Amino acid sequence: MMAAVLLPLGGFVYLRFGADLLEAVEAGLRSRADALTIDLDPLSAPSTPDDPAGGAVRIDDPFAQILGRDGSIIESSADLGTTPFITAETIAGLQGELFLQALMPRDGELVTVRLLAVPADGGRAIVVGASLADQHEDLARLAALLGLAGPLVLALVTGVGWLVAGAALRPIESMRRETAAISASEPHRRLAVPRSGDEVARLAETLNAMLERLHQALENERRFVSDASHELRTPLANMSAELEL
Repeated sequence: MMAAVLLPLGGFVYLRFGADLLEAVEAGLRSRADALTIDLDPLSAPSTPDDPAGGAVRIDDPFAQILGRDGSIIESSADLGTTPFITAETIAGLQGELFLQALMPRDGELVTVRLLAVPADGGRAIVVGASLADQHEDLARLAALLGLAGPLVLALVTGVGWLVAGAALRPIESMRRETAAISASEPHRRLAVPRSGDEVARLAETLNAMLERLHQALENERRFVSDASHELRTPLANMSAELEL
């Protein structure tokens, strides 16, 4: 039962955390796109002895392309290659924000990136992106944590439930033993009624009422047997006397 509750709860936490991470990435992309919309300066500076990478934006950092209406690259962050992120048809159909997901090579592997394309003046388009590698690692760590914590929480809840159930059933077990100890030699004995006023107290009252009815039935039976014995004793005595004569 608890597993049926914990599994959906863990799934909800995982999905909610993933949605929050993606929302944070998209908020950063919006800020970058807004900045580029205001100022369309070149995205890569020439290299210098102090900065041989030429100010290039690494794949892990937000990166961007400014594309012409024909899909050609006007400006681009360094190390992004010569392939535009979106096609001319996509640029022509841009009416507002367009979020996309794509794969990009990094260190011989393909990484998932989140892209945001927005229209710019002159039929151009601004496309900014960021790697989702860190977010995927965070989700993997959360999944591992949930996988470890889930059984522990289940064991803890089961143990607590067992203790609570035992404490709740202890008065009932006490009444059971007390009821079993009542014998015919103690017809007036009754169960102790707890002062809790709950279901256990009402159960004790019900059992006492049942014991009282049984006691009354037993008393009625004894009186009937006694009366019948008395009524039969006189005729039998008379018959015995007549037989002796």
